[in-house]
Amino acid sequence: MNVHARHVLHCKVLAPPQIERTLLEVMAKIDVYTTDYCPYCTRAKALLAKRGIAFDEIDVGGNTAKRQWLVAASGGRKTVPQIFINGVPVGGYDELAALDRSGDLAKMAGGTGGAPPAKI
Repeated sequence: MNVHARHVLHCKVLAPPQIERTLLEVMAKIDVYTTDYCPYCTRAKALLAKRGIAFDEIDVGGNTAKRQWLVAASGGRKTVPQIFINGVPVGGYDELAALDRSGDLAKMAGGTGGAPPAKI
């Protein structure tokens, strides 16, 4: 888990505990599968951090079983990063950047740029 990314989110939420819980409940679960020697992985993580979007980083470098699972789960893609939003594969850095440019990343991530949740 990328603790730093989660920490950034918690630092930006300045609200009473019940509202903070509501915000965290509507945030999408974003998983970024990476290796430590991948410049596109670095770019994807930087883009998410810049937008204040929390994510979990899963390093698949050197783990054959995880890498095989990732290829199957991503529809046959063998490159990293592979980014999943709420368990749905969205692709790599290029696809993530395209979602960001179109405004769809904020919508998919939930609570980051869209209308406030109805509970607030």
